Amino acid sequence: WNEAALIAESIRSVKAYVDRFIVVDGAFSTNPADGPVGSTDGQRAVVERACAGRPLTYIVPPARLEEHEARNLSLSRLADGEWAFLLDADEILIADRLVMLELLASLPEAGAVSVPIYSTAILFQGYADEMSREDFETAPIISTCGHQPRIVRRSPDLHYQRDEPRPGVFTHNVLWRADELVEGS
Repeated sequence: WNEAALIAESIRSVKAYVDRFIVVDGAFSTNPADGPVGSTDGQRAVVERACAGRPLTYIVPPARLEEHEARNLSLSRLADGEWAFLLDADEILIADRLVMLELLASLPEAGAVSVPIYSTAILFQGYADEMSREDFETAPIISTCGHQPRIVRRSPDLHYQRDEPRPGVFTHNVLWRADELVEGS
């Protein structure tokens, strides 16, 4: 949501490895900023340019969703067995091309694969869900780099579920298969 300044780099970082794009454009229910559900900063035009040459499904939900609900919405657009590369608009893949090609040529039986991701996030204290609009708009941005489960195989029993909020930890999605934790992010 309103990530026009960042989303093209995110898309371009995986463009060599994907056949199509599914973008869910919506402010999360935890976002205290006023405004409509869909972006107002020209994000859709940026996405269309960045995805040029690949099919694009652009979804604006009817209401604000939690992060795990948005991820599940994107997964619902896939056929069972199809693989997805899930990135937030503020994340980019930083893997070596040959390593990625080798990984994608021999994906494991597991439902999710972690890859190296560079990400930015809002620094906050306490619970992210309780941030005021002023705190959200003025909080510093921090960067992280590490492996995160971002390649996921669609199956009927695989879904994201909301994690329990913890002070100082922004974890609104955990990947589950049926009732078993696959990987958290």
